[in-house]
Amino acid sequence: MLDQWAVLSRTRGEVRQAERAQPGYALQLRGVAVETLADADVRVVRTAIAVLAALGTADEVAPLRRCGAASPALEADARRAVLEIENREARGQDPLGDLDISTTRERIGRTVLGLLGLCSIPTGVLVVLHGLDAGQGPIAPIISGLSAISFGIWMIRGAWTGHLPGSKRK
Repeated sequence: MLDQWAVLSRTRGEVRQAERAQPGYALQLRGVAVETLADADVRVVRTAIAVLAALGTADEVAPLRRCGAASPALEADARRAVLEIENREARGQDPLGDLDISTTRERIGRTVLGLLGLCSIPTGVLVVLHGLDAGQGPIAPIISGLSAISFGIWMIRGAWTGHLPGSKRK
């Protein structure tokens, strides 16, 4: 069995890592949180309510309502958690889907990729215009410019969709 306080005080990132390392961890965490709703310490119960608001499913709504009805001090917190769960269920979102947040490294990579793509397009346009301005002879600058434009579009698409070079498709 998991240690209640250590488990409930984990951050979202730690829960995400633990779920990746040990599938089913979030289910155990939800079970511990439901059991903890009956704890005498209000601080521990509030933490359990917060965990259920982030990870809970429709199965945890009834225990949350009972907890709120039993303690006026926890009623507002339990009601907010129930609304969060019901809204997530109505949108059809998986509770763990909320935890699948891009890492900072991926965000930086996507930003750099998008900026490089954004800069490549005007550069390609300028090269194409220069090739057209040079007359009928050099076709190489036009092809080079079109290549830069298509490369820029490809980079922006990669930044938009998150399919970065070297990353696995989801």
